[in-house]
Amino acid sequence: FSHLGAITPAALNAHARYLSMVGARFMFSRIPELTDAQRTRGFEIAWNKTSRKQLIEDLTDRVITFFNELLTENPQLFEINDKEIKNSLEKLALLMAKSRGIIILQNNSFQNDEGKTIQYYDVVDRQIEAPWRAFQQLRGLAISLAILDRRTSVNTDDIKALKNIVLSSMPPDRAEALACFFVKNELDSKELSERTGKSPRTCQRLLKELEGLEIIKHDPAWIGLSKTYALEEDFKMLQSGNTIQTIAPSDFLSQSIPNMPIVEYSDDEVQAVPIFIKNHLEENSEGTS
Repeated sequence: FSHLGAITPAALNAHARYLSMVGARFMFSRIPELTDAQRTRGFEIAWNKTSRKQLIEDLTDRVITFFNELLTENPQLFEINDKEIKNSLEKLALLMAKSRGIIILQNNSFQNDEGKTIQYYDVVDRQIEAPWRAFQQLRGLAISLAILDRRTSVNTDDIKALKNIVLSSMPPDRAEALACFFVKNELDSKELSERTGKSPRTCQRLLKELEGLEIIKHDPAWIGLSKTYALEEDFKMLQSGNTIQTIAPSDFLSQSIPNMPIVEYSDDEVQAVPIFIKNHLEENSEGTS
């Protein structure tokens, strides 16, 4: 990695599509909310009499020692020969590239035989980057995971970790919609709306985006009021095994900010609020009241 960083989910969500427009460069991993057991363990650590500074120094020494050992062992150049692993890496790279693509939709309508206006979306244009960048990133990460585990080959556990990276690296609304296809093979906009809590109209747009990106498809012989969609064959691998599912936007940490008294926030946190609000209003002022 040339850069490692952390960002709050709300800020990332606001700029995910912009990052895709200029050409995605980053991979992301969304951190789920703490479980009750993790929270309990966290309090135990917080009550520990050992100073935080001492804990950080100890952890730093352990990390340095571990990496020095890895470098001393001088791991050999990897050659991934397993056909199933290679196939999975190729499909994940293709999914990452497609899922971060840009789709321009046009809202159209017509009147049916009963005189009712039916609205629908047409794909006007799309921009999908070739999968080579994503492939290089994912292959490098898979090899790194194996080396960190002191292995000389990439295995299915590494692929499962990469699935989570791919899902986290796409716009969160698309990831949330795709996660619904992991538990049910076929969905229409109404069912997606019930599962995500989004409006049917929003779900129609989401499904049309995913279809335009060639991630999902509908039956060409379809007849009826609501199209039913399924994953493209190349991406049904996401449904197999214990895939680590991405965290829905409604579950992000930024959506559950604790109601703390103002005096409990740090000076930096308090001073950052008006700057954030100013920037947010400037970015979203156009076309709003």
